Amino acid sequence: MATIVPHFSILVPAYNVADYISDCLESVISQTFTDFEVIVVDDGSTDQTAEIVQNLQSKDARIRLIRLTHNSGRHVARKTAVDSSTGTYTLFLDADDAIEPHLLELLDFVSKKHDADMIRYGLSVIPGTDQDKKWAFDYEAMFNSADGELHGDDILKASFSFDFKQWVSWNIHTTMYRSDIVKSSFKEMPAERLNKLEDAYEYLVLCSRARTLYPITELRGLQYHIGRGISGRARYSIDKFMQDQRSVHDVVLAAQRFSNTQHVPAIQTATNWLSTRAVSIIQDDFQERLAPEECESALQSIAQTWNKETACQILCNCLESRVWWFCNMNSYPADNDPVIYWKIAFSHMMDSVSFKDVFISNKELQKQAAHIYEALSELDRRIAEKNQENSAREEAYKQAIIDENKQAIIEEYKQTTLPYRITNALLPNETRRRRIFNHLINKQNNQ
Repeated sequence: MATIVPHFSILVPAYNVADYISDCLESVISQTFTDFEVIVVDDGSTDQTAEIVQNLQSKDARIRLIRLTHNSGRHVARKTAVDSSTGTYTLFLDADDAIEPHLLELLDFVSKKHDADMIRYGLSVIPGTDQDKKWAFDYEAMFNSADGELHGDDILKASFSFDFKQWVSWNIHTTMYRSDIVKSSFKEMPAERLNKLEDAYEYLVLCSRARTLYPITELRGLQYHIGRGISGRARYSIDKFMQDQRSVHDVVLAAQRFSNTQHVPAIQTATNWLSTRAVSIIQDDFQERLAPEECESALQSIAQTWNKETACQILCNCLESRVWWFCNMNSYPADNDPVIYWKIAFSHMMDSVSFKDVFISNKELQKQAAHIYEALSELDRRIAEKNQENSAREEAYKQAIIDENKQAIIEEYKQTTLPYRITNALLPNETRRRRIFNHLINKQNNQ
């Protein structure tokens, strides 16, 4: 009996997503196009994720569940799903997201008109926190950008360089892939734990295999819940930062190993760009998401994982831009502003023999350090001037209070003298005679 091959394979890595997995799978099994399989890889969950999937599986045979005995990370979970998939086309879907009801039907229609290795669609961002709401519009604009139909090495360049007018995000979840490309790509990738930026590495390998990419980003097929998983802009702990920056470093090493086996200039250029971009992502987390009082611990972790030069570069970039912002805006940092902590970290770094050697050997860092000293000097001068102005203003205010109190005492004394008491007792209040007598008494007292 011939095996029936589904048209689509939808692959879902899942780890402790009991709150979301049901909505995710319901969005799949509710598709208007019904010829698909959905493979969920439970990555060693400790909550009810697997049980929820099993319950849905009992009602719909298109759902398949694979359970890993221990948590291995999203990359291993995806690779496991790819190995078990049988569809003609493949889509990746995170367990805390969902897809629109007509997505598969529309992708089937487009794929019949455009014989492309990759068909890229758009998404709608659903923010999870107030902080995420500030970024939702920017995320949608970034993920839904496109540069038209792409061919050959331009597919790599569009996502792993800034050579094009529109940068195409490496988001693995908004593309339908020919399954033979997916299987050959993931076969190249070892089953190692990769858990942040792993989709960039996977997308790089996939793009290196594809010859044609057709975009339909006006089709917002994915409901992307930012802030539910590792995405989002909320603050996080120093332990999480250390873990994430190590994970990003592992991804860079994996991409470099892949590039070294290919000996293809376009892949090597894309990998070098990804390595640089990865450091920028760590810098962004350091600047925007890490509590500033943890900055020195974070820099030590970066130095141990990457190198001391990377740690110096990240701190200098953050400090220089922040200090000059205050100088240019003629503003002053609050007592808890990150620049206060970064300034202390910079001072400690410059006093450290090992870190100082990095600046000595790197001319660009030397120039940047000189600019930082110049900016800090200017900011310190302005802060000193502001403190002097505040002190003078405070002293003037205190003196005004003292003078006012003195005058009140004098007036009170005058009001208690015998002539005043007689006048106030005999003449009606607010009369012309009373005002004349009081004027004469004041004149006599002042002589």
